Order: sequence, then structure tokens, then C-alpha cells
Amino acid sequence: MNWQNAALGMAGLIGSCVAVLHGVLVQRLMVVPFERSAFVNERTNAPIRRLVPLLLHFSTVSWLLGGLALIAADNWFERDAKLSTGISVGSMYFYGAAANLWGTRRLQPGFCVNGGCTHSDRARRRQSGGSRPIAGCVLA
Repeated sequence: MNWQNAALGMAGLIGSCVAVLHGVLVQRLMVVPFERSAFVNERTNAPIRRLVPLLLHFSTVSWLLGGLALIAADNWFERDAKLSTGISVGSMYFYGAAANLWGTRRLQPGFCVNGGCTHSDRARRRQSGGSRPIAGCVLA
């Protein structure tokens, strides 16, 4: 196992752990207050009361599946499949960070992670003479 595979596996592990934390926070800070307000407001339809919590957890499921895909790519995929998996998961994570920036009008931790990934990938390519980027760092 080389360091790029280890980095890909660690990115998947971090993404999966963040998904669990994200799910807990979404449940406590968004779903429970919505259910309380929907219960008080009789005009809220039953399908809406069932659908909104699922939609709020959609990003949590995306984080979890993305992390598991990176772990699977580390263990079983060939080089090109690792790259395409990293690009797909990285773009999904970037989309979430960009949506948070647009929604809250301030930087979120996801931008710090993406920026650090970009910086480390550029440094690695300078040292190795311009080889292909590793799969987890797609913003360079």
C-alpha cells in the first residue's frame, strides 16, 4: 500500500465519521424542531411531515456513501477508477461546501479542508515532476 492509497482510505474514514456527526446534528438542530412546529401547526400535511426529515438527511446519506466509496476505492479499485471515484466524491463534497457558503454567506469548514487538499496536491506535483493528482484532491 502506498501513501496515496492510505490517504484515500483516510479520506473515506473521515468522510464517514463526518457523516455520522452530521446526522446527529441535523437530527437535533433541524429535524426535531421541525417536527415540533409541524405537530403544533395542524395545517402541515402528513406527507410533508414525513418527507422533510428525509430530505434534511439526504446530505448525511451522501456523505456516508461518499466515504464508503472512497474506502472501497482504496481497497479494491484500479488507478483510473480511484481517480474517478475521488473526483465524484470530491465534487459532491465541494458542492455541499459551496451551498453552505451561498446559504450562510460565510465560509464553512469544508472550504478549509478543500483548500488544504489543493495546496498539498500542488506541492506533491511540484516535487514529483507534475504527475497526476491523487484521487482525494480534485480542486487543483
